[in-house]
Amino acid sequence: MTGYNVYAKYIDEPYLAQIGTSATNSFDTGEAWAENASVVTSIYAVSAIKDDGAKSFLSNMVENNDRDHDGLTDEEEAALGTNPSNPDSDADGLMDAEEYIRGTDPNSADTDGDGYADLLETQINADPNDVNSVPSIRIAGTPPSYKATLQAAGDAVIANDTIEMVATDISGDLNCKRSFNNSQRWV
Repeated sequence: MTGYNVYAKYIDEPYLAQIGTSATNSFDTGEAWAENASVVTSIYAVSAIKDDGAKSFLSNMVENNDRDHDGLTDEEEAALGTNPSNPDSDADGLMDAEEYIRGTDPNSADTDGDGYADLLETQINADPNDVNSVPSIRIAGTPPSYKATLQAAGDAVIANDTIEMVATDISGDLNCKRSFNNSQRWV
């Protein structure tokens, strides 16, 4: 590979045009970052130039209005008070746009204040917007491991682990694939 062709168009234009080439994997377009509506959004794509001069397929197109690539434009991030240079402003494991879509607070790792991070609650089918919806099944330990179902906890438990449940309705069958001796018990 000998370099890259860089293509661009404004968001309201129908076709890409080549705006330059680069021997490295970076290219300065010289255009302003579209951090608000006063700057027109541009769309960019890149193709690699092979040693024989042939061009590869185009890369995915990207816009110059979401510097952290979290799905929210910089203008939207300014309105929400999130960090346009950090895709997860509250460091809870959910990207800012995902939190916006879920209705959780991208500036708070624990939207409902129940002591459980938003990501954990979404992973185990608890509602991160409801203080009364908390993880109900966990494998005790340091750190504890939360599970969405008793079956998932049963599948993950190892020797000397304890499965703890709080306000959990149990229905259906539990398929234990492990042997338990007298020193191991379900609590």
